[in-house]
Amino acid sequence: MTEPKNPVDDYIDASLEKRAERDQKHLQLWETWKQDPNPKTLQPLLKQFEPTFGHAVRSWKAPNVNESAFRAEITRHAIKALEGYDPNRGASLTTHVTGRIQKAKRFNTQAQNMAYIPEEKAKYIGQIDAAKDQLYDELGREPTHTEIAPLVGISPKRVKEIQGLRRADIRSSSFQSDPQGHTSSRDQEIISLLRPELKGDEQKVYDYIYGQNGKPVVTSTGELARLLGKSPSQVSRLKNRIGEAYKKYL
Repeated sequence: MTEPKNPVDDYIDASLEKRAERDQKHLQLWETWKQDPNPKTLQPLLKQFEPTFGHAVRSWKAPNVNESAFRAEITRHAIKALEGYDPNRGASLTTHVTGRIQKAKRFNTQAQNMAYIPEEKAKYIGQIDAAKDQLYDELGREPTHTEIAPLVGISPKRVKEIQGLRRADIRSSSFQSDPQGHTSSRDQEIISLLRPELKGDEQKVYDYIYGQNGKPVVTSTGELARLLGKSPSQVSRLKNRIGEAYKKYL
């Protein structure tokens, strides 16, 4: 006589089946987008993650952070995750995206910079940043407002206005242009603690910027790119990551 199946087992089996179906749909939409990357193929894929994004907003957003801006930041990290996903590494696309959007939590530390931006403008911030990254890779330089505008679907004037509302973090900006140019004794203390937190190429960039481990002092993004065999945009992103690590001590 066959024993009746435990209702809990039924629930677990149904949950696993539903998860497998979801992961398969995500993968199919991702493959469609990778074959023809454009907004029309991207939107159905992002829509599948909307419940995940909504949960992240509800769980992580600080009270004084603009919700549209925070959601845009989550979406930006999700798109980066989609761009870098490799199905051969074993992790599901769902797991990969969910892990990557954790980086959006750092956005809360910039709450004072973003909270006052009007809702109808803040929603474009993530799209502007993604367009800037794409154009930097293509052009090897900072794109103009006129070049960014078509990718976001707004006018160059509006891009300029939104960018102007984003108060630049002074320490981060000085780090990008001349990391050694504004170092106080407190800055030097932070710098001495920073290297162990960095990984791989971040440490290589750090060593040149601060003349560590026998490296000459080199702060130019272009020269660092030449020395490390990378593109200027790759070096710029490494500098940004070092800057983010730096700001955690402030």
